[in-house]
Amino acid sequence: MIQRNATLLHMSYGDYIVYLAAMQLRMPEHAPQPGVTGDMLEELRVEFPDLSQPVPAAPLTALPRPTSKELPTQIAS
Repeated sequence: MIQRNATLLHMSYGDYIVYLAAMQLRMPEHAPQPGVTGDMLEELRVEFPDLSQPVPAAPLTALPRPTSKELPTQIAS
């Protein structure tokens, strides 16, 4: 999908990735300019999840810990 959208906008793959990042960070002044009009950009709009809040993750203490008997086996393999 990224390559298709980049091609439709007459942009390189890398420029399109930078364009998406700049728009997501609300810094359009740093986005490379596509070779098409703004109307065409609306058709390709990609929805991103809200990244302003941290994503909850399990604490490290929830990870299983190997016993002293298992540890040498895990290191050797």
